[in-house]
Amino acid sequence: MPKARASSSGAPPRPEPPDTTGSSFAEAQRALEESLAQLQRDDLPLEDLPALYGRAMAWEARCRQILSDVSQGIQRLDPDTLELMPWSEAQP
Repeated sequence: MPKARASSSGAPPRPEPPDTTGSSFAEAQRALEESLAQLQRDDLPLEDLPALYGRAMAWEARCRQILSDVSQGIQRLDPDTLELMPWSEAQP
């Protein structure tokens, strides 16, 4: 695990966000749900909040990226031309 860099201001170092690359949607979603559950705990120390929030945001970004990639690959058959077109350009 990489070490967090020291801050020149004397504040405690901020931990690096998790490496989410290569994780599946199910893995990212599970990690996001775990982070959110921890954030909702009543006994969460205030000092742990920034790192946990950063972790949750990294997993949320990974989930969004995977969903975006999948939605770009979805195609719809145009009944008039019988051609496949990207879903975003398809008429309802």
